[in-house]
Amino acid sequence: MPANTIADYIDAQPLAVQRRLRAVRKEVKKVVPKAEEGISYGIPAFSVNGKRFFYLAAWKEHIAVYPVTAGSEAFKKAVQRYRGTKSALHFRHDAPLPVAVMQRIIRVCLKRYAVKQQTRPSTK
Repeated sequence: MPANTIADYIDAQPLAVQRRLRAVRKEVKKVVPKAEEGISYGIPAFSVNGKRFFYLAAWKEHIAVYPVTAGSEAFKKAVQRYRGTKSALHFRHDAPLPVAVMQRIIRVCLKRYAVKQQTRPSTK
């Protein structure tokens, strides 16, 4: 049965994965205290003003975060070892979760969202 909330999604995972998902969720809330939570595409999604900027998913061998497509050259270098696909980073369950890197990723995703919002034409 699909999850209706992030808590439901997390609770459906193995215990060790639940801890990792909760840790990422905590970092999102720390970096973006007003982030709204929901489920989109069947996975946890975080929004600001109704616009999603960060997704999180549990897989058998890793946690993935999306979309991570932008950032400075230094950022790209810092996350290269976690690159799973063009727009996702993978954090293997058998390795420590890099909290400082995760905070940086969240900020980059939020900044990308903010830039998208500023470049949209006004509807006024």
